[in-house]
Amino acid sequence: MHKSYIVNQQYIKSKSYNKIILKSHFLIPIVKNINNVLYKYIKGYKIELNYIFQGAIMELFISEAEIEDAAMIIEYLNQIGGESDFLQFGKNECYLNEFEEMEIIQDYQKQDNSLLLLGFIDDELVSMLSIKGEQQARLKHIGHFAITVKKEYWHMSIATAMMEEMLEMIQNTSLKILDLEVRSDNTNAIKLYKKFNFKEIGVYPKMIQIDNHFYDTILMNLYLEK
Repeated sequence: MHKSYIVNQQYIKSKSYNKIILKSHFLIPIVKNINNVLYKYIKGYKIELNYIFQGAIMELFISEAEIEDAAMIIEYLNQIGGESDFLQFGKNECYLNEFEEMEIIQDYQKQDNSLLLLGFIDDELVSMLSIKGEQQARLKHIGHFAITVKKEYWHMSIATAMMEEMLEMIQNTSLKILDLEVRSDNTNAIKLYKKFNFKEIGVYPKMIQIDNHFYDTILMNLYLEK
């Protein structure tokens, strides 16, 4: 199946290069030769998405986490915690050591209803997506979903690419429901989730406290059709 990632719903055809150019305010993503270039299967699942940004080509590679990624994941989490108040943790609040993170990655690998995806640009970890599946037999159809992107790479459709890849990879699992929590004023994230058919099912009042101010979170579910 052909896939492309559309920014602002604007297509421009480049006849000379036989590419589809997708245009936004400051970013021009380019998908070259969709059949051959969009997918690269390296180290398991990988997907390649090309961008032209300030004259440079950036390629997003998505793959499942491996134990050797543990230190990089800890560094990533400690960084993004200080980049946004929309997260449930702050800067340097990942208290796991490398061995503990390796064990977590191994758990994801062993559980057929769990998934930990990493997105790389030039070997830099720029995005993480996780689904932590319940292990009790009566709840194995439920997975707890989360996604983050480094602030430097916001508004590049990276989260969309990660979520599309995720939905393909979980098709043959026991998962029927993905749930998440999002701060009620995080309008960009809510818009993204609704684009993928997540539905609002409730509100958790005053779930997050920052500097003596409380924020509600919205509970959202995606009901997977299989």
